[in-house]
Amino acid sequence: MKRTVPIPTVNPDPKRRESMDKNAMNKMDTAEIQYFSNVTNVEEICEAVRSGNVQAAVLDASLVCSRSALNLAVYKAQQSKKDSSMKSRSVFVEIILELSGEKNVSKALKVFGAKPESIHLIFISLVNKNDASAIDFHPNVDGTEELDLDSAFSKYSDIDRIKKIYDVTENELQIGSLEDAIIFRIGVR
Repeated sequence: MKRTVPIPTVNPDPKRRESMDKNAMNKMDTAEIQYFSNVTNVEEICEAVRSGNVQAAVLDASLVCSRSALNLAVYKAQQSKKDSSMKSRSVFVEIILELSGEKNVSKALKVFGAKPESIHLIFISLVNKNDASAIDFHPNVDGTEELDLDSAFSKYSDIDRIKKIYDVTENELQIGSLEDAIIFRIGVR
């Protein structure tokens, strides 16, 4: 079903933004994952991300093979925030960094972040069930929301690129799945 769907954005009021930054991890505890295929306004979304107006991790979905990999990356990013050991300034960038298995933030963003040539996108926002007022919504995704994530991963993931990026060998795939190999890489970083 093709429709325009709201994504979380940062409130433009600087006073509110500052209070959100200080209290963000204390209030945000649930990861909301939205998967969109055939997105037609990726450049607009990338511009919103670059300007800091999107309060979500925005990923090139073709490079993600499973919900488990996303969940592990979110968990590790939240733990890094809690332990004050983040390597980036944003928990959303930290999610992308953790998913990549990289130590270099700019390389992780270049590979896994949304790019103008991306067709399928994943948005991961962190929401507190008790305080929905912490997030404003901006309708700017023109694409098809995929409600069955597992089906979307199997349909749109670029397996060859994923194997190359994570350096997964055929020998590894003989004893385990691609998902296992990626989760291992994310987990040990």
